[in-house]
Amino acid sequence: MQGLEPYWGRRALEFVDAIEASDSSACVISQFERIIGDLGFHGYIMAGIPTAGQSMAQTTIANGWPAEWFDETKSALHLMGVFAHGRLRALSRPAPATSARRLSAPEAEVLRWAARGKTAWETGQILGLSERNVRWHLEEAQRKLMTKNKTATVAIALVKREISL
Repeated sequence: MQGLEPYWGRRALEFVDAIEASDSSACVISQFERIIGDLGFHGYIMAGIPTAGQSMAQTTIANGWPAEWFDETKSALHLMGVFAHGRLRALSRPAPATSARRLSAPEAEVLRWAARGKTAWETGQILGLSERNVRWHLEEAQRKLMTKNKTATVAIALVKREISL
C-alpha cells in the first residue's frame, strides 16, 4: 500500500476543486459517491449537513471499510467529506442580494489598496487621506464584515464581492 497516500492526496485536491465548481447539491453528492466508491466503500449514509460544532463523523456513516484504509486514505476521505459538507451548506444558503453592498465607497477603496499590500500610510498618500482616516475606514469595514484583522477583512470582502482586484 506504499505510495497510496500521495495518490489520494491528489485525488482529494482534485475533488475539492471539482465540487467548488459545482452549482448543485446533486452534483456534489454524485461526485462524493463516486470518490468513496473508488476508496473501496460499498455505501454511506449522509445524515444531514453538519452544523457549527459538529464533525463529519457525526453526520456521515460509511460501510465496507477496507482494513488498509485507515493507514493510507483516511485523511483524504476526511478532507473530501469536510469539503463536500461545506459545499452542500454553501449551496443551501440563499443567494445574497446583489445590490446589498455593505461597504461604503471609501471603505472599499481602502480595502482594494490593502489587498495590494499597501500600508495605511501608503494608502493615505495615494488617496489624499490621513493615515488615521484610512485606519478608520479599515476598522469600519472590519466591523461591517465582522472580521478580526485586515487580512481577514480583505479576504471576506473579496469572497463577498465587495471589492475586486
